[in-house]
Amino acid sequence: MPKKLRITAVPPGPAPLAIRKQWVGIDIPIDEAAVEHELRTDPAWAYSKVDGYYVMALDAIQALTEAERFAAAFFWDGMPVTMYRFNKNCGEIIEA
Repeated sequence: MPKKLRITAVPPGPAPLAIRKQWVGIDIPIDEAAVEHELRTDPAWAYSKVDGYYVMALDAIQALTEAERFAAAFFWDGMPVTMYRFNKNCGEIIEA
């Protein structure tokens, strides 16, 4: 069964607090194959040993857009990354 990451707490990060708060309550699909591929092949992620939940950037932005959190979607859409990592204390895995 497909899985999603439900964001349950405001994640830390470089974005303004008002933007980071917009993640709370969002369910982001987890594409495990795509995440594994990125972790193995993208030099920016290939040596990442940081624990957390990884999601594809496009899936995360789409989830924000579907929830009508347009300011946050616009902010994150401008980031030159393929994935986002959320700390384990900021979310939980749910069945889709």
